[in-house]
Amino acid sequence: MTSTNGFTYLTAGDVTSVTPDNGQGGATVAINGTNLLGGGASIVSVTLANVAVSSITSSTDDSVVVEVASGGVAGAGDIVLTSSTGAIITETDGFTYVAGPIITAVAPASGQLGTVVTITGTTLLGGGSSVASVTLGSSAAASIESESNTEIVVTVADVAAAAGVDVVVTA
Repeated sequence: MTSTNGFTYLTAGDVTSVTPDNGQGGATVAINGTNLLGGGASIVSVTLANVAVSSITSSTDDSVVVEVASGGVAGAGDIVLTSSTGAIITETDGFTYVAGPIITAVAPASGQLGTVVTITGTTLLGGGSSVASVTLGSSAAASIESESNTEIVVTVADVAAAAGVDVVVTA
């Protein structure tokens, strides 16, 4: 028995670029290429360096946009896209998790409006070239005076707080 034209071979998908190709949890990554849907209607799963993404924001035949999940181990790993047809596209070592920032000191430990605070640590820029924001408690710093991977200097904004507050750096 024969089924005429019962099966169609599809052109294999191909990743042509990943922007950015490194980052940490919360970052948005665009994966571009050809035939990414593998003949299907959508992408059903994406992993970056062996970690499933937090969400798939959009998927078309030439672009898949995802949000990087937290929990990746620093280092390079494969990007794996799985389409609704079961087609799998792998980009070897296509994404590198960057170690998250670690704050080791905040000085001075108290202050008021206009106080200049120095935050020291490691990977404070999160693999990027700048800091997006610094908050002291619920208030954003009035300004970011300088920034590097090991030191960020900010000026305190006007805020009323009776006790110690968290210092949060968002790269």
